[in-house]
Amino acid sequence: MDAALGGWNVSGIVYWHTGFPITVTATDVSLQGPRGAARPNRIGDGKPANQTIDHWLDETAFTMPAQGTFGDAGVGIVRAPKYFNLDVSLGKKFRLGGSKYVDFRAEFFNFLNHPSFNPPAVNFSAPNTFGRITSTISPPRNLEFAVKFYF
Repeated sequence: MDAALGGWNVSGIVYWHTGFPITVTATDVSLQGPRGAARPNRIGDGKPANQTIDHWLDETAFTMPAQGTFGDAGVGIVRAPKYFNLDVSLGKKFRLGGSKYVDFRAEFFNFLNHPSFNPPAVNFSAPNTFGRITSTISPPRNLEFAVKFYF
């Protein structure tokens, strides 16, 4: 009984962090020439009441600045989705006598099969995609098994 059920070892790695700050951008209407990404005006906090992957940012929280002016939305004022991942490893050595043994290992990457999403589209000037999340960072659950014979 102990040969089959005893001596297993379990280990894991947890990655968990809040979403990083992201900056909402817009078409440049400042009349200053090429300046890179411009920003809209901010009139709300940017987070909708019912946040989903199709509606991560609140489009009513921003407006286009007047022609010849700069937007006042700051850098990094909204947050991307949080990231969470759990990797688990399970292993056991089966003794065969003397110095010989078989090492069995099972590894589960993204053990909970929890999706972690990329940031949403942040270009306020593109209303069809603004605030939508269209891809994930983490791949789906991945299992790997390994057996080694030591002699």
